[in-house]
Amino acid sequence: MSTNPPAPAFALNPPPVSPTSPPPLLPTLPASWQATAILHPFGPWQPGGDCTKPFFELCIANLAYLEGGFFSAQLLGSSGRTWWYIVDGGQTFYSTNQTRGGSPERPTKTTPTNWALPGTTWLTSAEARYFASGPLNWMKGAPSVDWWTQPASAQTNANAATWIWVDSATTLPVRMMFGAPPPTFDTGTLDQLALFQNFSFTYFPTFSPASLTSVPEWSTPSIPAFNFGQPPDLEFFVWNSNFGMAPMMTPVNAASNPLPTQVHYHWTPDEKYQHLADRAQVTQMSYQFNSTARSDPRVDTVVMYGGAPTGMQNPPPFADQWVDYTINNAGFFSCTINPGAMAMGAEAPNWVSTPGEKGTIWATIDDDPVVSPNNFVALYSVLFPPSCQYPNGRFLWTWYSRNNDGSNGVNARPVVFMESASSISEGGTSLALADYYDYKIFADPIPPGTFSIPVPSGLPITGST
Repeated sequence: MSTNPPAPAFALNPPPVSPTSPPPLLPTLPASWQATAILHPFGPWQPGGDCTKPFFELCIANLAYLEGGFFSAQLLGSSGRTWWYIVDGGQTFYSTNQTRGGSPERPTKTTPTNWALPGTTWLTSAEARYFASGPLNWMKGAPSVDWWTQPASAQTNANAATWIWVDSATTLPVRMMFGAPPPTFDTGTLDQLALFQNFSFTYFPTFSPASLTSVPEWSTPSIPAFNFGQPPDLEFFVWNSNFGMAPMMTPVNAASNPLPTQVHYHWTPDEKYQHLADRAQVTQMSYQFNSTARSDPRVDTVVMYGGAPTGMQNPPPFADQWVDYTINNAGFFSCTINPGAMAMGAEAPNWVSTPGEKGTIWATIDDDPVVSPNNFVALYSVLFPPSCQYPNGRFLWTWYSRNNDGSNGVNARPVVFMESASSISEGGTSLALADYYDYKIFADPIPPGTFSIPVPSGLPITGST
């Protein structure tokens, strides 16, 4: 995967995800089903959004559906508030209870959501595209899933992708990611899935056929392995200072396929820092599944250098900056410093707990048979800087599995990372999701050459510094 790969002692196993032949048939849902869901919002409350609605906090839900009849969504949020939506025909009915633990009445008042009653095919045959199959995550017992994608709504961003992972055995949904936010924080579009489109990222711990004839009565959502909040004995994770991980990077650009990736990271404390390679991260992304989407490079490499210690005289050039370079099959080399003129260095090991990140543990999941089998997982968010669409910032979600070593979560293994509402730049993939299939802590320091940039002699580096 690399023109200058790390030594064998620092090698990582590639993501165990690959296309199957022949590809699976387009999945069709039962005429009636019930499910539970974990719904991750795009961001915190934003100006113009209705703070009484559930779309700005982590929620769990009881879901029920009857083809041609109704879609019922009963939600419990991290605030303790509850909501009940029923999509019936061309209308959405809504009720809420602002009291922690209270139960909303059966919805009788309509609310302007612009949602449509879903059908039994969430993927449209004309636009849906199968990518590959493989395990949901690295945990033993996790289901094998088929990766499907289709363009998002033309009313929001047709260049963005909606991704749906379905269980390979049952073809029932396990996970969803919406690359494009809805037109407003409280409403959606008729051609996207009701409710789900208002959240960036969804997991389904349960999803099964049912025999419903009417809307079920209210039942406060509960997922046995799931608990809101940060346990008093759970601390924020801190990255090891010398490790590697091998994710599959999934884009929100509808034209692009995921990229098998390898990441190597090294961080030296202040008192030992001397050179650029003392604080660096190199990410090597393979375009082996993107020959038609981006045929020029076989590997895209991003090298990020950490900032020098505060007060250091004459810090190395490029400290706290990043370089993106590619070498294609013909040997052509291109290199850009700080692409987009955005300086972005490697993060320190305690990045999730630094004040600027506003890291938060929203919930934990302890040994869910589908999403975290035999593992205790914490659900974190960090806040991405403000933008025009999200003046209060947007969420980056990451799950970490606590090591059973008495460190109370300080030592933890990454599971997944997801950037809500990732922008789509011209010609780029806008990678939004990383599933971390391999993770290794190295006893010996990663060789400094791993973080070097092989600039040919006499070739200028283009871009801003």
